[in-house]
Amino acid sequence: MIDYYCDVKNEKIINYIGMLSEEYFGLDLIRKVYTYVKNSIYYDPFSKDQKASETLVMGRGDNFSKNVLLYTLLKALNFNCRLEEEIVKDNTRKLISRKDEVIKWSFVKVIFFNRDITMDASFDKSYIQAARIKNKCRYDEFNIEGYYIEDLKLFNKMQNVNCSEDKNNEEKYIFQK
Repeated sequence: MIDYYCDVKNEKIINYIGMLSEEYFGLDLIRKVYTYVKNSIYYDPFSKDQKASETLVMGRGDNFSKNVLLYTLLKALNFNCRLEEEIVKDNTRKLISRKDEVIKWSFVKVIFFNRDITMDASFDKSYIQAARIKNKCRYDEFNIEGYYIEDLKLFNKMQNVNCSEDKNNEEKYIFQK
């Protein structure tokens, strides 16, 4: 499944990483890619899942699409990373899920010199200001339970999910407590 959305060899992806890799490297490059996807691609909770190149061109995406773009750009730059998901409940019941239900929330984990850097590029600056969301974590220490609206925790983590594909390209979820 992830290979369909992660179109690393797309011309738009290649051109974008070409511009970045001339000026930045290492942690600075990771931070630059993260900041670009987070703040230059608008968060649209009603957007449908799309390929990384489509998110880049459209300039908007939902949680999954924005983090697939971050993952794809980092993969194209040869960083060791993976796309992960957690099952969460939206405590506001209106901001993300619109119903009293649990949802999958995607994020990216990069392993850089034996250091795990976990990032969520979902909410851009404009959305954060409009929704009055506060993130109590640093960019490289993402925690799904770090998002707040006033004193209300935006999400409750239900369980961790590691999304991968088996040899038959069938999606498998490994639930972790």
